[in-house]
Amino acid sequence: MIKRAIIACIILIILSVGVVYVTLVLNNKNNNPADEVIIEKNFLSYNGVNITWLGTAGFKLKTNDLIVYFDPFSIPVNETDKADIIIASHGHTDHLSLIDITTIANEDVTILYTPYPVKVDEFNVLDEDIQQLELKEINYIKPGDIIEQYGITLEFVPAYNIDKYNPYQPDQLWHPPEANWTGMIVDFGDVRIYHAGDTDHIPEMKQVACDIALIPVMGEAMMTAEEAAEAIESLHVSSIVKYAIPMHYTYPITIKDFGNITIGSLAEAEEFSEKANCTVVILEPIYYYNLN
Repeated sequence: MIKRAIIACIILIILSVGVVYVTLVLNNKNNNPADEVIIEKNFLSYNGVNITWLGTAGFKLKTNDLIVYFDPFSIPVNETDKADIIIASHGHTDHLSLIDITTIANEDVTILYTPYPVKVDEFNVLDEDIQQLELKEINYIKPGDIIEQYGITLEFVPAYNIDKYNPYQPDQLWHPPEANWTGMIVDFGDVRIYHAGDTDHIPEMKQVACDIALIPVMGEAMMTAEEAAEAIESLHVSSIVKYAIPMHYTYPITIKDFGNITIGSLAEAEEFSEKANCTVVILEPIYYYNLN
């Protein structure tokens, strides 16, 4: 009888501990704070990271103690937010703009990451020009590189065209895979932000995990709005994309004939918003100019 009583007590204790454990887990799960989201005209703030669209493919990511720029372009000289990190997705002058990098750089702090320059067309920046920049560091990267810097993790992924050819060079893709140009992921710990770069909807997107996707919708040298929506589906394979911000289109006017190049407009961003399987935030760029 004593043995049975002891065994019963042990079982009762185990069950009691289990109930307490499950209760604590459920309470902790239910009490987790919701994602902190603020959406304004020019920016989306998510879990302490402020994401401002500068225009074209340019973005500024700002926390309390860090400033990261993606593809800065057409930035006025009075910009006061100096960069800790600048990431250029590739060597075209509207992504690797030396004058804009100079505007936002602090030569004692700023680190530049960019693919090694290759000559694809007349719109490329050359290595000798990059080396003239007065920066703390200039680092050449390629898809697959993962770097920890200033307390965050930078991941570089492929970005290339499948069927978008340069009208000035009919046999040349705008962004050929052999150029090793990149999309970029910045992992702040509480949020992962993916900048797709200039790219088509490519198979490698299924391996990209992100909370927020910055997606081109121009449709001439990169994804159309419909292809960008399909890219969101690929991103959902590895994660749940909470927000997408369309980029690389002309704001606010519609332009359909710019030389031999068709330029996307606000209409493309709106089409993407209708088709994408996530919450799409259409921002107004803080710096833009009208092309006439």
